[in-house]
Amino acid sequence: MAQTVRRHALGEQILAQACQNTRAWLAEDANRSLAVNVSGLQIARTGFAAKTLVTVQGNGVRPQQLVLEVTEHLFLGADPHVIAELAALRGAGVRIALDDFGTGYSSFGQLQDLPVDAVKLDKSFIQRIGGPADRSPIVESMIALAHTLGLEVTAEGVETEIQADYLHRFGCDRTQGFLYGTVTPTIVG
Repeated sequence: MAQTVRRHALGEQILAQACQNTRAWLAEDANRSLAVNVSGLQIARTGFAAKTLVTVQGNGVRPQQLVLEVTEHLFLGADPHVIAELAALRGAGVRIALDDFGTGYSSFGQLQDLPVDAVKLDKSFIQRIGGPADRSPIVESMIALAHTLGLEVTAEGVETEIQADYLHRFGCDRTQGFLYGTVTPTIVG
């Protein structure tokens, strides 16, 4: 029990620290957002939505700038309390993203009823796109399906320009991965 309480407290501290660290950056542009992963255990806790909103607003971040990322397995049992907590957050402007989409727990029939705004395609699908002639009908279909349901799509694990170009050609809204985080070292000699 004490370990569970510590995990909840840690999750709250991480959210508060993330808000504090990005507050000025978020204030510069209302279209910027802060994405934070949360566990099903956190969301199942009574009052999660209210506590999250207090933390976010108390640290100077607008709820519309927060994206909570949850994994698909959270919806496997579709706990009504969890759904209600996420729906309350969405009602306040927080966006919910379904992380690691397509890794085995999804039910496409259930997807249209979940309180989510976006899906994040798992990197295992993206890594299959290796060259300019490569195609991934599954990725193309997932992007199209998500858009049909009114959801934004982010692709995780983008490592090459070829992957990024392919994803953007098929309408992927956002891409993230090592491609955008690599730094070319400067050699001083």
